[in-house]
Amino acid sequence: MRPEMQKIVFATDLSQDATSVFRYAVSLAEKYQGRIYGIHVVEPLNGFAQSLVDSSLGEEKSKQIREQKKKEIFEDIQQRMQNFCHEEVCRLVDPNDTPVAEIAVREGHPTDQILKYCESVEADIIVIGAHRRVGVTHLFGSTARSVVHDSSIPVLVVHPREED
Repeated sequence: MRPEMQKIVFATDLSQDATSVFRYAVSLAEKYQGRIYGIHVVEPLNGFAQSLVDSSLGEEKSKQIREQKKKEIFEDIQQRMQNFCHEEVCRLVDPNDTPVAEIAVREGHPTDQILKYCESVEADIIVIGAHRRVGVTHLFGSTARSVVHDSSIPVLVVHPREED
């Protein structure tokens, strides 16, 4: 029995390489008549940075500002991802038959959030980009490396080509 790839998670950091990585996700979706579930993870401030903000503004005021800004950032990223996916899909497939099922923005440790998201959508495969730096210690970025190591489903790591 051949594996089906109906639910494809496209994990992105929205870097300049996202386009070529997304094209692989679209290609898989077309081949298997699958759906793409995009995710971007925002890392929270580290403890030291957060304590500096809290001590400057006061904990309650800091919390209010943080929640408002978090909402604004998530909405902005969601819109950027929707625009990006729409532009790319329009170039690659029939825009009326988009393979993009959902776009999610999460906060937390990227690997943990990507894997939790995959579980929640019952993903069949993850498509994630590698960094352009190639060498013995930098074949993958730390997130891609962790996802490959910790995932229970196949992971396609895309190394972007220079012309992309």
